[in-house]
Amino acid sequence: MRFIYPDPFMRQWSKAGLSLEDREDLQHNFLDYVLKAPLNSYGNKFPGDIIQGTGGAIKWRFAPKKSNKGKSGSYRTIYFVFEEKEQCAFFLAVYGKKEKSSLTDTEKNEIKAFIKSFKKER
Repeated sequence: MRFIYPDPFMRQWSKAGLSLEDREDLQHNFLDYVLKAPLNSYGNKFPGDIIQGTGGAIKWRFAPKKSNKGKSGSYRTIYFVFEEKEQCAFFLAVYGKKEKSSLTDTEKNEIKAFIKSFKKER
């Protein structure tokens, strides 16, 4: 499994007060989910739920170990998987639940256009 964290994502990550240790925790939780699928995944290969209207982006709740909020009150990550055979996850955004509850239609359209362009270039 390969994880890609572009600069805009990492700026959001830092702004949210998350550390590189938290990023390692995110990767560990992600891999744990993938390795245990389909036992706990309701048929999903990857953690989170597909966001309608984004061309395949997935919203996944993430709670770092140091957080005492639990997944429902912690962070949301937005990512998509490309080269499913090689399992590459490209992270697009991270935000706290208090910042926003869901993506706007404009944000969804921007994500959809980005994913389409990204996959076309590959």
